Amino acid sequence: MITTRDRLYLRAIFLLNGSEKPVGPLELSRSMDVSKEGAYQEMKRIEKLGFGKYLVQKGIIINKKALEIIEKDVKRHHLLEKFLQKSLDLSHDEACKESSNIDQLISEKLMEKIGKKIGPLSSEDCICVIKNPLHPDDLRKCHWIKKTIKGV
Repeated sequence: MITTRDRLYLRAIFLLNGSEKPVGPLELSRSMDVSKEGAYQEMKRIEKLGFGKYLVQKGIIINKKALEIIEKDVKRHHLLEKFLQKSLDLSHDEACKESSNIDQLISEKLMEKIGKKIGPLSSEDCICVIKNPLHPDDLRKCHWIKKTIKGV
């Protein structure tokens, strides 16, 4: 089962262009501010979960399944954030914080209903949610990503 921590690592690997080239444990450890061994262990876990392939002496490269998780997480966060702003008059920062606390707990059915209620996301919400497919350069501009992943 994929955890919140796994999802964070997937985003970090993606931001390091890990869907295009292998990302090594040292590079990932610096990005996540963890030990090289900790990064290596997470890479092996990601491979075991079926989200990428670890190449010996090179690192991990994530697959389409991982990219789908990342895209879904980004959209989920921003959709919930927009809903909290519009429905509860929360500031952008408050909505982002609250969304981060609960976005992984909300069902797909509820997210669909929220999406129908507030409409599509736009560049006013966050530039990274309107481009498909997501690209690491776009995601680096995202306020949420900047808050959760320090070294990219």
